[in-house]
Amino acid sequence: MPDKFAALRKKYLSSFPAKLEGIEEALKKKDMKLIHDLIHKLRGSSGGYGFDEISVHCKNIMQQLHESNNKTTKDIEKAIETLLVLLSTAK
Repeated sequence: MPDKFAALRKKYLSSFPAKLEGIEEALKKKDMKLIHDLIHKLRGSSGGYGFDEISVHCKNIMQQLHESNNKTTKDIEKAIETLLVLLSTAK
């Protein structure tokens, strides 16, 4: 059973470059709804595959988005940039 989970986790990990690209594009366009949607999906799935740090970081970004009424701020942009680093360095 652990081998199956490891294979699934590896496959999920291989999706991170596309997720990273999608979030980067949405951030460039300042499309906060799309950012919220992408991060919401990432939060749920990353936790399920054992990427707890990414999941918690996504939760924090979603809270910041909610508190700012989905308007971009420097703090949100910085948090998203940290998330992008987490995605690009995940193993």
